[in-house]
Amino acid sequence: MADQRRLMTCPACGLQLRGKRFCTRCGAQLAAPQARAPAAVCPACGRQNAAADRFCRGCGQPLLEPSAPTPPPAAPPRRRRRTRWLVAALLIVAALLLVAYIAGGEGGLSPDQQKVVEALGYPNQFVISYVPGSGSFEGSLVRMETWHYPDLATKVSFVAGDFLTAEAFDPEPGVPDTALRPEMFSCEMDAIDVEDRLGAEATEVDALPELTGDAGVRLFIAPDAVFAIEQEQYLTYLRTVGMGSE
Repeated sequence: MADQRRLMTCPACGLQLRGKRFCTRCGAQLAAPQARAPAAVCPACGRQNAAADRFCRGCGQPLLEPSAPTPPPAAPPRRRRRTRWLVAALLIVAALLLVAYIAGGEGGLSPDQQKVVEALGYPNQFVISYVPGSGSFEGSLVRMETWHYPDLATKVSFVAGDFLTAEAFDPEPGVPDTALRPEMFSCEMDAIDVEDRLGAEATEVDALPELTGDAGVRLFIAPDAVFAIEQEQYLTYLRTVGMGSE
């Protein structure tokens, strides 16, 4: 039986050998056999052909070139920018929820209040308070306002900026008008913010008849207003000084 091992030629002395790694005459290392190119498989009959063949040796059909290896999948894109946008969106949503939580009267006059100002002018004195809502305002703080017009012996009330009632009251003589405006104040104010709007420092006091020692509520009096701050950061009550009897 013929020896099927590959015939190799010694690069040093030219001796031809089979199945050897080193030349038996001079000891030189024989060249390693080259890897065979992948066979081309006929798509028609399935016969294996030499890699250089362009047509099948069995049926004559054209041979397909060996397919290139599939490239590795691309790395997923970095998501840092997407994460930043997500954080920004969450902050915007949180701000909108805060605005929804504090219902009415923030940042300006409502349409009903503008009509009253056009008809009667700004109030000579006023009271602002924030109370837990009910019904359509359930789960939110509702802004309550009472505007006093002593020359007309009338006070006008609003709930979340909407007109509620106009009632008579007995004004106290000689009470000066306030230069403050209701839209200057909002729930998201702490004591320092209120002092900035009043333009004067306020003194903390122990109690007021309207607010009797609620936990976390601090009461202040300034030359132009009395106000209450809850949890060190929320304005829950403010009235201009010299309201008279109500």
